[in-house]
Amino acid sequence: GAAPYLRFWEQPGERERARVEEAMRLLGICHLKGKAVTRMSGGEHQLCRLARAVVQDAGFLVLDEPAAALDYRRQREFMELLRALAHGSGKGVLLSVHDPNLALSVADDLVLLHERRVLACLRREEGGEKEFYDALLRAFRVIYGPRLAFAETESGVCAFWKEEPTCSP
Repeated sequence: GAAPYLRFWEQPGERERARVEEAMRLLGICHLKGKAVTRMSGGEHQLCRLARAVVQDAGFLVLDEPAAALDYRRQREFMELLRALAHGSGKGVLLSVHDPNLALSVADDLVLLHERRVLACLRREEGGEKEFYDALLRAFRVIYGPRLAFAETESGVCAFWKEEPTCSP
């Protein structure tokens, strides 16, 4: 991750190593230090890629399905890390996700795409919370169908599938 800051043939020094250590601590992956990439799980490798971006001190991160290789717990942790990076360091984070609950859990702004076009652009802070979720539900139903619904939980709003009515003769 420090390569953009080094001159041609320059090796990483103490400053770069300290930045790597800090990024590993931030992401909770110190146990991966020295582990060959070929021996890492997909999730471990994804966390290492994020650490590289942190070391590069990129002002904006563009991530396509960044949690796809992670188990459920690690997905949540990874998304919370991204949210903390965006809010704590002022970094911009643009995510492409297919899971509405991942989007709901971390996004401040949502751009919903459907059939190669922008279906809706929604910002949590505009209007009221009810208006935001009503507009979001309408857009999600265009994408996912009318059975999608929202439920309020202890940790926020989540999307779920309503049961189909059963037909009796």
